[in-house]
Amino acid sequence: MLGDGGVVRLGDLLDGLDQLPSDATIFAERPWNFDSSSMVVMEDVDDTQDRGPFSYLLEIDVCAEVVEVWSAWRAGRTPTPEQRCAAIVHYALHDAYEPLAGEA
Repeated sequence: MLGDGGVVRLGDLLDGLDQLPSDATIFAERPWNFDSSSMVVMEDVDDTQDRGPFSYLLEIDVCAEVVEVWSAWRAGRTPTPEQRCAAIVHYALHDAYEPLAGEA
């Protein structure tokens, strides 16, 4: 289900982030959110490439880094699947880590 070309809900895909190859890339249907259809692509791609209705989101290794930073900025807490997805989508849209609540 999480392999190259299989379609899965973005939140579910990101919940299994640690099981995905670090050199793969995620594509998802916009607007990106927990329920967006998404897929993992194993071949080399660039961030201008789309795959039908699926747009480039981020590489798996970048997603993992976003989750690590989210956790570090929040005293080591583990994000819920919804928080993980929101942090990764925020990074994909803004090229910046999601700020702590109350900070802009």
